[in-house]
Amino acid sequence: MGWKMKFDWNRRVHIRKAEVSSLDDLADLIDRLISDDLRNGYEWDDFVAWNNSNPQVEAVRKRIEEFQGLLLSPSLSDKYVYYARIKEIAEELRLDSKN
Repeated sequence: MGWKMKFDWNRRVHIRKAEVSSLDDLADLIDRLISDDLRNGYEWDDFVAWNNSNPQVEAVRKRIEEFQGLLLSPSLSDKYVYYARIKEIAEELRLDSKN
């Protein structure tokens, strides 16, 4: 796996070491987000902010991107809706991988 860099607003450099490579990996990442057990502070941001080279993963990333603003909303109810939606996506991914 290669790495990519991006600069954040205060000019620090962030290096993404690996991308989500499969739908199973994505379901695991969503589980870690929901359980507040991310590997680092940028893990979820890396997924939603960077295009993914796997077309299946990229399609799901774009789907999540459509409602990403709910996570950033000051409204607690918006955050609950966000987490419910991504949990639903993780469940769909797991069902699809069993078929």
